Amino acid sequence: MTPFQLSDQDLRSLFSRVQTIAVPGLSPKTHRPSYGVSAVMQRLGKRIIPINPVVARQNQSILGEPAYVSLADAVEALARENTRIDLVDVFRSADQVPALIDEIIALALPAVWLQVGVIHEPAALKAQQAGVVVDMGRCLKVEWRRLLAQR
Repeated sequence: MTPFQLSDQDLRSLFSRVQTIAVPGLSPKTHRPSYGVSAVMQRLGKRIIPINPVVARQNQSILGEPAYVSLADAVEALARENTRIDLVDVFRSADQVPALIDEIIALALPAVWLQVGVIHEPAALKAQQAGVVVDMGRCLKVEWRRLLAQR
């Protein structure tokens, strides 16, 4: 375990609080990992909020949810229905992570999950120092299933 990977106890605590997951980089292409992971999480009862500027500008949806240009747009829209984002599950390239972390901090979002291959230690440290729960370099779906299977 690295400083950017939560213990099983901390993962269970995080997972118990997560109902709504924003997914920057969620692709409408069903063969992409972002789609597959998000579809599984949706089947597990979690609401998925696509963050995909291209899809959003076309007024389209992914997994039955409207896509948003940015996390800020999603937060604003969800506030109108008294819903908040509990976790940001990032499927963007590592070079885009610092700007996302700045947005997460500015919006006071509670947790970020940087998926397998999305590694940016300075940004992860900045998020932690701002009080954001961080997990990096693992698959949300895999960890969720692993811990649920232990019950």
